[in-house]
Amino acid sequence: MSKFNVFILCCMVIVVVCANDKQNKTKDEHICGSIVNVLCVTDILTDIAKAAKNVQQLATDIDNKIFRDDPSKLSLLVNKIQKMTLLEPTFPATTYHRESIWKNDVERENFIHIIREEYYAISFLYKSIQNLHHTDSTWGKHLDTLLNKAQFILRKDMFCNYVHILRVYLADWLPIEQINGIKLPKNEKRELSSFEYNTYAAIIVQLLINWTRSIESLLNNLTAKLE
Repeated sequence: MSKFNVFILCCMVIVVVCANDKQNKTKDEHICGSIVNVLCVTDILTDIAKAAKNVQQLATDIDNKIFRDDPSKLSLLVNKIQKMTLLEPTFPATTYHRESIWKNDVERENFIHIIREEYYAISFLYKSIQNLHHTDSTWGKHLDTLLNKAQFILRKDMFCNYVHILRVYLADWLPIEQINGIKLPKNEKRELSSFEYNTYAAIIVQLLINWTRSIESLLNNLTAKLE
C-alpha cells in the first residue's frame, strides 16, 4: 500500500480544531456554513470530480452560445486569445496540479498543496463570474441563467468541499474575500459593449473548461489508486 493510501484511507476523520486553529475555523464560514464532520475524504474527492464534470458541460454550453450569438466570431476569437495572453500572469498557478499527474504516490504535504491550488482556482473563477454579474452590460443578461447554474455548483459542490478538506487537515488557506478573479474594465460613461463582454466571458469560460477538465481527471486518478 502506498504512502498516499495509508495517508488518505484513514477515512474516519472527525474534524477536531484546536484553539490555535480558531482563525481557520471561521474562514469562508459565511459561504459554506460552520464546520461539518467529514467521514471520508475520498467521498468528497469523488463529489468534487462529479461537480467538475457538470461545470465543464455548462461551460461548454456557454462557450457555444457566446460564439453562436456573436456576429463577429473570428474577431472575438482573436481578441480572446490576445487578452488571455495579457491576463495569463494573473491566472491561478498549476504547479502542484501539473506535477502530480506524473506521480504514482502523493505525499500528505503535496496532497494539501493540490487541494489548496484547486481551491484557489475555483475561488478565482467564482469571483470572475461574480465580476461578470456586476458589470454594466445589457448584453450580459442572456448568459445569466447558465452562469448562475455554473456558479452555484462551483460554490456548493466544489468550493465548500475544498474548504471542508482543508479544515480536516488543519491547513491554512487564503479566504475568498482576498481573491479577486478577472477584473473587467469599467467605464462610467457607457456600459460594456457586447463584444467586450463576450471577450471576457469567453476567457472565463475557457478557464472553467480547462480547470474542471483537469480537476476531474486528477481526482478520478487519485481516487482510483485508493480502490
